[in-house]
Amino acid sequence: MEFVENCRMSKLTQEQIEDAVRLKRIYSLKAKALGVTQEAIGVALGGKTQSAAANYMGEKAKNALNIKAALVFARMLDCGVDEFSPSLAKQIDEMARYYLSTKHPDFESLVHVVKLMK
Repeated sequence: MEFVENCRMSKLTQEQIEDAVRLKRIYSLKAKALGVTQEAIGVALGGKTQSAAANYMGEKAKNALNIKAALVFARMLDCGVDEFSPSLAKQIDEMARYYLSTKHPDFESLVHVVKLMK
């Protein structure tokens, strides 16, 4: 029983819920015109069904967005991460600044990430 209790998902913070609501709004406005489905996003996220995407969106989101998921949504919905998650956009920006300042070997990968944010 202890294992099951430890595996329960923690409740999303208010900020995470607000991010999920903004993301759902963007999805609702852009997906059809872009020809993007929740199933396609779910596959890009590494899932097999639309629920992989749906779990990140709206007031009833089950999963908090992370950088990887945010970048997938941004790429597929042709928007910036900052449009739905200012806090994740800030984290990505801080990572970019670090990599740029250190001339890190992953610099080219980072340039791609920064372009996704614009």
